[in-house]
Amino acid sequence: MNMKVVTSVRDHATIARALSLSFMSMQTIANRVGVSHVTVSRAINNPEKVHPDTLRKIRNACNELKFKPRTITNRLKTVTLVISGENNISPGDSILISSLVSQLNRHAVRVVITTFEGIDELPYIFQKAFIATVRKYDQQSLTLAQKYASEVPFVAINDMDEVVGSKAVLVGSDHNGGIRKGMEHFLERGHKRIGYIATGIHSRGLQQRFAGYRTIMEENKLFDPALVLVGGEQMLPQGLQRLLKHGVTGVFITESTLTFPVLYYLNCFGKEVPYDISVISSEYASGMGFLYPPITCQVQPILRLAELATDIVLKKLGDSKSEISHQYFVPYELTVRESVKTLC
Repeated sequence: MNMKVVTSVRDHATIARALSLSFMSMQTIANRVGVSHVTVSRAINNPEKVHPDTLRKIRNACNELKFKPRTITNRLKTVTLVISGENNISPGDSILISSLVSQLNRHAVRVVITTFEGIDELPYIFQKAFIATVRKYDQQSLTLAQKYASEVPFVAINDMDEVVGSKAVLVGSDHNGGIRKGMEHFLERGHKRIGYIATGIHSRGLQQRFAGYRTIMEENKLFDPALVLVGGEQMLPQGLQRLLKHGVTGVFITESTLTFPVLYYLNCFGKEVPYDISVISSEYASGMGFLYPPITCQVQPILRLAELATDIVLKKLGDSKSEISHQYFVPYELTVRESVKTLC
């Protein structure tokens, strides 16, 4: 796949020099003809909007000065992807970023990738529109996000909240709905002692997932705090033993990174999936389908998130008159495989 991504300082500097030279040449033409450089730029990029006499003078001046105009300033579409630092990129983030670049490239959009620390150093041409995939803002990043969101199209994607500002568009996954689909699958197959496993409840997504689990269990008068395991991977051995002691027949692993450790420890405890215990997990792609047994998963709609974010940015860049909401939440899908046993 040929991805047109600009990431290096050298790339930025090359384009910046090209823009600078183009501007100086246009200013020279403008001075010679007696018009503004904006009129010269319009004559180059949108000649139909310039009076024929003025257009003729500008073209004659270009020929006399042997100026071959560049149209990069107005014709080049650019969107900047703002990501977390290199050490904070999860597998899901990587898939999302790749999907965004692919979607933008399909629309002939040039993409630059940066962190918030690098935004102010970008040439102006790369400050026209932003898609942010960071999961949590520090104060400096939040200030920059609010600044640019008030000036240009800005889409905050995934677990962002509303602190970015009223002009930003928030795009995320419907985590609550995703949990509900999985829990209903468990309940339909006779499971009542359903364990919940997560690293924490620190983000919007994790909060919504736990809220969805608890609501469904309470609706069915099945909620028991002893069935909840929230903590890092180091807590899994003792935590899973506790869940098994309290009679779980199935566990909902709400984060894909925990799937392999959970399956490993269940195997260590002599528990075979799905005969001794059933499992539903989460995934970004179809990788869990290649395990044995293939794992039933709630699938995060990463491709749809990328398509939606791209569509919103392009509409805003094109001054589309279509109505754009402040928030969009995309539903999960449940991929049913072979890891949930039907109980009698």
